[in-house]
Amino acid sequence: DKLIINIEEIQEQLKLNQSKVLKEYLISEILFRPTQTDNLESEINDLKNKIKIEGFENVAKNLSVSKSATNGGDLGWLSENIISDEIKSKILDTTVGDISEPIILPQGILIFKLRNIRKIDKNLEEEKNKLVNFEKTKILNMHSSSHYDKLRRSTSIKFIQ
Repeated sequence: DKLIINIEEIQEQLKLNQSKVLKEYLISEILFRPTQTDNLESEINDLKNKIKIEGFENVAKNLSVSKSATNGGDLGWLSENIISDEIKSKILDTTVGDISEPIILPQGILIFKLRNIRKIDKNLEEEKNKLVNFEKTKILNMHSSSHYDKLRRSTSIKFIQ
């Protein structure tokens, strides 16, 4: 209760974020490692054919090397804020229900299925409370670090052997 938070700054932050309409994407993924690097196109086409025959989830369970493979590649709803620009551009090029063009990553080749898109209505009061709590936590951490450092510097330990 004794912490002082500048509510006006928080209101300004909310105004800046208020104009942004956020989207969330329901995505499943398959991450696979190609066996032949010289014949990538053929392997990608084989994978796409396998998806058409067996279904995306079954292929993800059997071939994907990502952690989501046990769930059929399901990543759940992902906010556009946490998706990289490269993947976001592929999402924008993919229609709901289709699979993306392959994305070559250091871990392998990523193909995802865009299952749905939704817009998020922001609750401004909830956002304000989150920002206030974040600021309080930041101030409390600063005070506790300062207090700990002060104690550490003022305390001496003598070892007796």
